[in-house]
Amino acid sequence: MSRSNSAPPYPVVFALIVALAPFACAPPIPTSTPPRPTIAARANPSATAEPFRSGGLGLFRDEFEAMHGRALRVTGPVVRYRGGQVTVTFANDIVWFVEREWPSNELPSPDEARAESLRYLPADAAFQSYHQTREFRRYDLYVSDALLARFREAARNADPIDPWISARPGTFIVYYRDSGEDVGSFVISTGVNPDGNDRTRLP
Repeated sequence: MSRSNSAPPYPVVFALIVALAPFACAPPIPTSTPPRPTIAARANPSATAEPFRSGGLGLFRDEFEAMHGRALRVTGPVVRYRGGQVTVTFANDIVWFVEREWPSNELPSPDEARAESLRYLPADAAFQSYHQTREFRRYDLYVSDALLARFREAARNADPIDPWISARPGTFIVYYRDSGEDVGSFVISTGVNPDGNDRTRLP
């Protein structure tokens, strides 16, 4: 029995492998990637006004009395507190004048009186300078932006007064009624008028 000598199929197989090789080795077709969501920056909250802080000057009457107690006596525009040792006058219901007095047997030194005066000032009070008038009355000059803002805000719904008496708005003084080395009282008052200052000069 004779056996046919046909050519092996290797060339055909090899050709097929070569033809399919590019598809087998080709990298996968990339799929589109969705963009990452953009996170919006959070807006800062609106700034709120700082609460007015003071030990006396610039407080509304109810604020002052919550801190120092109810009035002892009222004489016209003058209101007395703390056993009569603290006298206050209001303009548009805001403290613009404070006088602190001492009994004759408890008079403080100038340094002690100055330290006591700080308890009645606005928290942002900025000391400017020391002064002495021709009548030898000593006073300290301060300025407070918060005090200015408070009087301006109150004036929108009340009487248009000028608590600064033509001085730079926001200024106030602490002046001392003393005799020698002892201080009988000090006065904290808006504006700059140590020689003519009077507790009833504003409505």
